[in-house]
Amino acid sequence: MRLRLIAYAVDGSPRLFATTDEGILDLGEGGLTTVLPRGLDDLPSVLAAASQALPRGGPPAGAILLAPISSPSKMLFVGLNYRDHLQELPLSVQLGFSTTEPAVFSKLPSAIIGPGAAIVIPSEVESTVDYEGELAIVIGRRGRHLTKENALNHVLGYTVANDVSDRGLQFDGVGQLTIGKGLDTFCPLGPALVLKDEIPDPTGLRIRTTVNGVIRQESNTENMTFSVVDILVFITKFITLEVGDIVSTGTPGGVGFIKNPPEFLRPGDEVVVEVEMIGQLSNPVVSAGAIK
Repeated sequence: MRLRLIAYAVDGSPRLFATTDEGILDLGEGGLTTVLPRGLDDLPSVLAAASQALPRGGPPAGAILLAPISSPSKMLFVGLNYRDHLQELPLSVQLGFSTTEPAVFSKLPSAIIGPGAAIVIPSEVESTVDYEGELAIVIGRRGRHLTKENALNHVLGYTVANDVSDRGLQFDGVGQLTIGKGLDTFCPLGPALVLKDEIPDPTGLRIRTTVNGVIRQESNTENMTFSVVDILVFITKFITLEVGDIVSTGTPGGVGFIKNPPEFLRPGDEVVVEVEMIGQLSNPVVSAGAIK
C-alpha cells in the first residue's frame, strides 16, 4: 500500500491524514508529533485505528494544506553538499571545503510555512532573497550516536524543503546566517511526508527548482557529497535527534546569487521545488507591504 502523511487545517485546527491507494484516512487532531509522539513506533497502531473508518475520497471541504511538520524541536540543514553547487562557487570556497564532515547549521522552526503559503519579503531587507530546493529528512525515532547500519531505522520519511535565504544578511557585514535563513516564512515544507518504505534509497532522486516556470536548479541526489546516512551519523555524534526533527540535505547548483547578473526572488514570482517520488512544493512570493 502506497502511504504518505499530509496535514490539513480543518475548521482552523491542524489534523494529520494518511493518503492510501483507497483514499484518505484521518489519523487525528494535531500535528505529526501530537498524533505520533513516538513516531515510527506509534504509526502501526494509529494507522490500524484510522483504518476502521472508511477512507475519504479527498480532504474535508475547506481544508487548507499545511506543512507536514509544523513544530519540530529542531531543524538542521547542510551547506555545500552538492558537488554541482560547490563547483559554481569561487575557487577559494572550493579549496576551503571539507570532504571529511558536512557543514551543518540550524534554521528556525518559526520559519516553516506550507504549500501555497506566501514567502514574504520583509521591508527590512534588500532585494536579495534566494531559493534553495532541498530533500529533507523527517526523523521518526529518537537517536544519538547512530551508525551507518542503523541510521535509516530512525527515519520516518522524506519531504521537500525550500531553504529560502536573504543573501544580504547572510554575507554582508558580520554575516547573519541564522537571521538571513530564519526570517518568517523562509522555510516552505511539503507537500507531503513520504514514508521511508516508499523511498528505501534516497540516492538517485531527481530534484528541480523553477521560478515562474523557468528551470533554475536541476540535479540529482546522487550528486550529494554526504549521503543521508553520512549526515545522520555525523549529526548524532553531537546532537540527539527527536521525533519530528527536520534534517535537510543541501541544495544543488543553480542558486540565484551566483548567476551573472544575480536572479533573486521578486514579489509576484512563483517558486516550485520538486523532488522525485515526493512531489511539488509551490509558493508565491509577496512583499510585506502586500500583506493586509
